[in-house]
Amino acid sequence: MAHTLVGRQPIVDRYLNVFGYELLFRSSQTGEPVSGESATSRVVTNTFVEIGLDRIVGEHWAFINVTRDFLLSHSELPFPKDRVVLEILGDEVVDDVLIETVSRLKREGYCVALDDFVYPPRWEPLIPLVSLIKLDVPLLSHDEIRSHVERLRPTGVKLLAEKVETAAQYDALAEFGFNYFQGYFLSKPKLVRSERLPSTLHSVLYVVARLQDPNIDIDEIESLVTRDVALSYRLLRYINSAFFALPKAVNSIRDAVVYLGLNQIRQWASLLALSGINDKPPEVMRVALSRGKMCELLSMSVRCAEPGMFFTVGLFSALELLLERPLHETLGELPIAEELRDSQLHHTASAGQALRATLSYKICEWPDVQFLNLDELAIRDAFIAASEWSFNITEQFRGLSAEQSAA
Repeated sequence: MAHTLVGRQPIVDRYLNVFGYELLFRSSQTGEPVSGESATSRVVTNTFVEIGLDRIVGEHWAFINVTRDFLLSHSELPFPKDRVVLEILGDEVVDDVLIETVSRLKREGYCVALDDFVYPPRWEPLIPLVSLIKLDVPLLSHDEIRSHVERLRPTGVKLLAEKVETAAQYDALAEFGFNYFQGYFLSKPKLVRSERLPSTLHSVLYVVARLQDPNIDIDEIESLVTRDVALSYRLLRYINSAFFALPKAVNSIRDAVVYLGLNQIRQWASLLALSGINDKPPEVMRVALSRGKMCELLSMSVRCAEPGMFFTVGLFSALELLLERPLHETLGELPIAEELRDSQLHHTASAGQALRATLSYKICEWPDVQFLNLDELAIRDAFIAASEWSFNITEQFRGLSAEQSAA
């Protein structure tokens, strides 16, 4: 039986805050012929019926490709108007019927975008009717991008640069005046080499690394956390939040361990420590969280030993994003096991294979989405569950930070 793999790619604003996610499709049956309308229908069915929109995109907009035939054959669309951006692909025929359909959608309150936009005359009747236009950056020269921006900016339409792959590209396109940016540049750090980590960062990472030692006991966890007053405070505030709904207030790290267990305390202390490293965009921390959780869920699906170690492998793989520093240099300075280091750098052993599957899924490299004997549906479910969890956790972090600022 065929099922649909749904991936996503973040779309951020000029401040690198997530505006939405484009949902991406692939059939589980390799080589299966799928029309554009069928692909749209499957994404819609999977997203809104089988999975649930909030589990994939959280509170953000969902960008979905729609074909001309799909729009013309549905007088009423099965989308929430305030959550979905309808993307009309650049190779569609533009005629009076499509123009009237898009005009009706605008009157009804839908947000419509033109995808893979290049400025031929046939697009002009649609420009006043859409909210957003996406330019495919690799297909346009520097001068063509500038020309498109200059011609489109007076219309008031928002401009989105897609397939932005590097931080340098983002900086240049932001100067051009784009409103939104899409691509994997958030997953490709602008690396800075240094002789050693700053002492403050090294201290944080040392604590995180020690917390991952499978032989660590309650006494050492208590010592590691309580020596950092800010971490101890944040951890206790977090554990006493509504997220855990504990029967009574927890007033010490030792009590927290008793209530939640060693593994959970190690996870949460690590997350809170890493979240305080710098002022990275929230999406970067969400990437780290979802990588860790997906690796952990994959390990639990096949009953691997030590799922906490799988979580650590996924979490630590994002240190390159958090620190903008080569991962092998950072890991070389930390007291972590050789197996854990090799799993992240070379994708060896089961944990490394879980990380490879996780990274491949998140950039929609479907042929490499494999982990032991799990089928693609099980891997997809791990991705969705990890995404939902990461949204919930970042909301909790945001609330905790707001409380601390108010205090």
